[in-house]
Amino acid sequence: MSQELQTLTANSFDSRIGEKFEVAIGDAEVILGLTEVTKLGSGERDGGAFALVFEGPQEPLFPQGIYSLVEAAGERSLDLFLVPINQTKKASFYEAVFT
Repeated sequence: MSQELQTLTANSFDSRIGEKFEVAIGDAEVILGLTEVTKLGSGERDGGAFALVFEGPQEPLFPQGIYSLVEAAGERSLDLFLVPINQTKKASFYEAVFT
């Protein structure tokens, strides 16, 4: 895990709900929006464990794996392990858990 990821906490993302991130899936660029930040209690990191939920288009539904999420401004990216957790007729949802 990169040093930057080790220092992130739930508080790092609380004000970023609604922010958009670009993800390259094969030849396609998919936009994911941060919809939820959940504190999960104690963990190995300072500030405790937490989870992020991202919402994207219904298709393509991509498998769990490490994806580079680029901030909409294109200034920096985060490599996160995303897991699909739900799919509706309108959207797909992915979760990243930090322990």
